[in-house]
Order: sequence, then C-alpha cells, then structure tokens
Amino acid sequence: MKHFSFFYVLLSILFFSSCSKDNENTERLDAPVVFSVSPLGGRPGTVVTIEGKNFSRLRVDNKVLFNGVEANIIHFNENTINVQAPEGSNDGPITVQVAGQSVDGPTFGFIQPPAPTGETVVVKVLSFGIHATAGAANVPGFMEYYANIAKTRDVDFMVAREVDSVTTRGGKVDRPLVLSELSGLPYYQFSRAILTPYQGGYFGISVYSKHRIVEKFDLSLGDNRVLSLLKVQLTEKSQVAFGGVQMEDVLAQQVKRNNQAKILNSALNDVMVPTILAGGIFLLNQEPKQDPTFQLFEHEGYVPGCTSCGWTSTSGGTPVIADFVTYRWAREARIIKYETLDTAPGSDRKPVYVEIEFSL
Repeated sequence: MKHFSFFYVLLSILFFSSCSKDNENTERLDAPVVFSVSPLGGRPGTVVTIEGKNFSRLRVDNKVLFNGVEANIIHFNENTINVQAPEGSNDGPITVQVAGQSVDGPTFGFIQPPAPTGETVVVKVLSFGIHATAGAANVPGFMEYYANIAKTRDVDFMVAREVDSVTTRGGKVDRPLVLSELSGLPYYQFSRAILTPYQGGYFGISVYSKHRIVEKFDLSLGDNRVLSLLKVQLTEKSQVAFGGVQMEDVLAQQVKRNNQAKILNSALNDVMVPTILAGGIFLLNQEPKQDPTFQLFEHEGYVPGCTSCGWTSTSGGTPVIADFVTYRWAREARIIKYETLDTAPGSDRKPVYVEIEFSL
C-alpha cells in the first residue's frame, strides 16, 4: 500500500508539472502582434517605436528586422519596442520576432545619403551674435568687425544672430543685406525670430553662404526662437545643409531648450547631406556631451565641434557657450580647427570659427 501511495504521489507531481510546463509553453508561443509603427520612414539611426502585444520581457527573445537587417533595440516591454533603424538596410517590411515566432509589420522607407563622390572638402563656418540692444551706434562697428573676419578667412557659411531688419532702433537699415555686402557672401536668408512686426521692422537671424542656394526654409521653435536652414550646392557633385539657430538663452528654462531641440531634430531628420548647425545653442557646460540639450542632438547623430569649449558670452552674469557649431554626416568627417575669437570692440560676445573636413 505504501508503494502504491508513493507512485500515486509521484505520478501526480509529474502530471501537474507537465501541465505547468504546457501552460508556460502556451504563453511563450503566443504570436507577437504589431499594432503600429512610428515613424514609417527616416534615416539610418532613426528611433522607431513599435506598439503591439506578446513581446517578451527577455531581451534575448526579442528581435526586430528591417527588411532582413537586425536593428538595435533601445528599450522594450511586453507592448512596446524602441529600436534604431539599422545601417545597411533599405525599404521593406519591419519584422518582429519573439522567441522564434515572427510577424511582419508595415514597410519602412529609408532616406539614404547620396552615393559617394570621392571628394574631400573643408567647410569654414563663422557664428556670432550682433547684440542688437547694445546701442545703435555700436552695431555697425560690430557688423564690420565680423564681416571682415568672414572675408579674410574666406568662410563658406556664416550665421548672425539678433539681427534687426529695417527697425526703428536700427535706423531703418536692412542689416541682413548690409552684412551680405560687407562680408562678400551673396546668398542669404533672414528668418524672423519674432514673427510679428517689431520696432517697425523685424528681428531675427541671418544665415549666409558663398555657394548657390538650392533650397531654404525656416521654422519657429516657439518663444521667439527660430531655425533658418539653407541647402547649397557645395561642389558640382555635392550638396551641404547649413542651419543657423537661436535657441532659448535663459539658463533656468531647460524644458524650453529641450523642447526646441526636439522640434529642430524632427525638422532635420530627413536631411541626408552633410548638415552643419551653428548659432545660439547656449550650452551650460564647457563639455557639450554633459549638456542635457546637446545630449538630444547627440542622440540624433550630431558631433560637437569641440569637446572642451571656451565661454563665448554671459547670461545673467553666468558664463555660457552662446555660439556653438555641431555637425552630422553618415560618412567620415572631422574638425580641423575650432576657435573662439576675440570680441568686437565694445562687445562682450566672442564669435566662433570652425573648419570641418567632410569626405563626400
């Protein structure tokens, strides 16, 4: 009888253990389902959010493929997977694999960089703030000083922040045009930071190029801040994008600064030629990679022009890096020179001069 009881207990344990394993297998074998994918297109490295169900809580069980090329998973749970669109893929379906089971989601369209041309070019950039409120009598001298730097260094691109255009306080002078004439940079765009008329004219930012403009646009970042972008024909075979920006300069407004960076990143996500961003980014730390706003740019592939930078201005008595240059490019690029130059006579703001080598 005792033997019978022993075998009965043993069989019961085996039976319930088997049922338990079957239940585990049933849960594990539930097929993944994809509800949505956003965005449905972008550059390699674009962060893509996949919403669905039956994803695994174990990283090793989850795999996401873009037309057969595995993507890097950034974050995941049972209902959401965030990945980066991988290099080396092209247009095709997004496939989610969970513990060996697969489901195809919608097609993702890749925006690829142009084919290599074999060219190597050095691009020269100058960025500064005019300080329009410093006094109308001083501003023409500032403009001449900065324009002379641009001319003697033969810059390719220039961004001038805080520019008055035919305002009352500026003597109704079209300062964006005057800067173009003084610097010898014939192609430019003036973008309003304050969208409504100001002082009888307008106030904003000017971006300049010595190369022919192919395309241009501007975008309000909110709170009287703006992005002004040019796409130019740098060589016969290659184009470059140059953006001038004026972001939030109040140190305590970190949320505003981050939101402006997100708007800017979204607007430039589809630009696949070498992209240079310069102007008033207003870093709070001399090491850009520690600055919370620049970290948002770095997440999108931007490389800082300097890793240990000098102060260029003050905000409320606190030193800041007002003018700053960063770039993004899918192929090889490097900083040749990054200089914080002397202030103009009577000014407290230092311009920044940068040389970047791009392999096109």
